[in-house]
Formats: sequence, structure tokens, C-alpha cells
Amino acid sequence: MGCKTIYALLFFFGLSTAHDCEGVKSCLQDNCVKPILTDQRTCCNWKAVLSNCAQDFIDVNRTVFTSVDTLKIFTGVLPVFLVARYADDDLHSAFYNMGTHKNKAQLPNWVHTFASKSVTAITATFAFLPFFNGVSEDVRHTCSVMTMGAISLSALRNFIKYSFKSRTAFRPWHESYSSTCRTLGGFPSGHMAMATYLASLYGLRHGAKWGVPLSAFAIFIGATSLNGNRHYASQLVGGFGLGFIYGFASYKLLNSRFGENLTMSLDFDAKNQANFKISYEF
Repeated sequence: MGCKTIYALLFFFGLSTAHDCEGVKSCLQDNCVKPILTDQRTCCNWKAVLSNCAQDFIDVNRTVFTSVDTLKIFTGVLPVFLVARYADDDLHSAFYNMGTHKNKAQLPNWVHTFASKSVTAITATFAFLPFFNGVSEDVRHTCSVMTMGAISLSALRNFIKYSFKSRTAFRPWHESYSSTCRTLGGFPSGHMAMATYLASLYGLRHGAKWGVPLSAFAIFIGATSLNGNRHYASQLVGGFGLGFIYGFASYKLLNSRFGENLTMSLDFDAKNQANFKISYEF
């Protein structure tokens, strides 16, 4: 998912909240930092909108780059990445014939097209959720943080993709690409990163009713990317790790802001197996 799309969503968010504001004066008098929701409308002005967005962006990135959980997730994903890297060529050979330079065993084209476009569509849908009636304030806050996290995730993904020119970054062979020159931009998978980000953030924050369908969607994105020779398995694992880092960091940020009684933490035992810890304060 490109940064231009998310910046467009951010602009629309600011335009809509500024246009709908009916209590700008009272908002300024109260020195509100976060939006004040009254009758499902956002009391804010342009300054407050930009301030909130900037604060969300800073807080998400601070959590990502300073939290020990980021290192734990990286440590847990790294062995899976190395195993997948070893198996990349064998898995790729199931969907590509090197001798004829043709893809094989492919899903219908419409499936790949749907998978390619749906990540952006679903991310945009979540970004616009705060404008619908009946959406809880908790979900509104999650969508706000998600949008800023998606911008940061997209920027970091693009930096990694086009800054490191190594064999790990090569895309799989594909009949639409050259049969002699490799194509860069494969690591990490941006679609997988964004799908995992949504699944982990909304699943951890709002439970199985959000997490299960979004996780199924992430699996679908991974499977179609592998089948369509868009990414190697290791590149999908890399996208998963990046998306989960941002999803878990955004989840922790929201919990720290709103003081949830139910908290979760990620840890690894001596065998490098991931463990979730759940606690509840009465």
C-alpha cells in the first residue's frame, strides 16, 4: 500500500473534522488535545487535527523503536525467516517453470487482482470508520492510531525495499519479468506487512470478532502472493514480522493511553518460543 493513498486519507480526515466542527471555541477554551466526541461528532479544528495526528505518529514510532517487545518479536521471527529462506527456491519451483519461463499452477487472475487491491481498500475502510454512526469511541481511537501507524509502516517498508540491494530483496522469477535480470523490491512484502498490522492491532485490541477474519485475510494475502510469484516465502515472513511489530506497538500505545484493565505482553522462553501473558487488574 503506497504512502500517497494514506496521506490522501489523512487529508480527508482533517477536512471532514474541520468542516463538521460546531464547538471550536469551547474546544479551544478547554485546551483539548484529543478530540472531544459529542453526539458522535468530533469537536476539533485544523490545529487540533494536525496536533493529534502528529502526536499519534510520534507515539507509534517511539513505541516501535524503543520498546523491548520489538526486539523480542524480531528474535522470534528471525529463525522462521531463515528456515523460509532455505526453502524459498523449492516452494517457488511449484509455481514457476524455469525452463519455459512460465508461471504454473496459478489461481485465476481475478483472485490475484482482488488480493492486490483489497489491502488498500480494507485499510481505507478502517481509516474512514470514525465517520460512520454507531462506531464506538474505542474503535475510533484505534482507527486514528492505525492510520498514523500505516503511514510509518509504509515509509519504513519502502526504505527497506529500495535501500538494500541483495539476493534477499530479489522478487521471484515471473513470466512478466525478464528471464535474465532479477527484479528488486521483494523484501519485505508490503501487502503482508499491512494485512498483519491490521490483524494484530484489531485482534489484540478488540478481540476475536475482529482478529479472526483479519487473520484469515492475512493468510489469504500470503498464499496468493506466494502462488502468484510476487514474493518468496521468506519475504512474506519478513512482512509478517514488520506488520506484527507495528501492530503490537500500536496496541500497547492504546492500552497505555486508556488504561485497560486487561493487558497482554509478549515474551520468549529459553527455547525461543513465543508466549503471551494476560493479566487483569480488579
